[in-house]
Amino acid sequence: MQTGFAVRGFLWWACGLATACSMATFARAGNMWIWLDDNNRRVLSDRPPPATVPPQRIVRSPSLRSLPDSPEPDASTQGAPSTPADIRTDNCERAQASLAQLQSGARLLMRNEQGQPVPMDAAMVRAERARLRQIIRDNCRQ
Repeated sequence: MQTGFAVRGFLWWACGLATACSMATFARAGNMWIWLDDNNRRVLSDRPPPATVPPQRIVRSPSLRSLPDSPEPDASTQGAPSTPADIRTDNCERAQASLAQLQSGARLLMRNEQGQPVPMDAAMVRAERARLRQIIRDNCRQ
């Protein structure tokens, strides 16, 4: 009877030790760098990749827990106009849409300095209408 208890106690101790070791390993893995080399193989290291590795090939860094395997296009450049003519066209379309919404008579809200929504009064609507018309004059030339 005593032997069985000692074996079970040892097994519990061994399981606890294995759990602690695996948890330490996983905690250490959180500080690992993972990047793709020139042959598309994953490289794991506790040091950052060489400067020759482009940022889009870094899969994981200690500060950025996990990056996607395939880099997503930057949201700021995705669908953004690239030439001055495209920028003017985009500004024109946005101003025309905003002016149409402003003239629809719907109740509109603006944000004040504290970030709270405030209903637009008649003076605010006039000022915004004048600003949008100026943008349309500047950008909607044919």
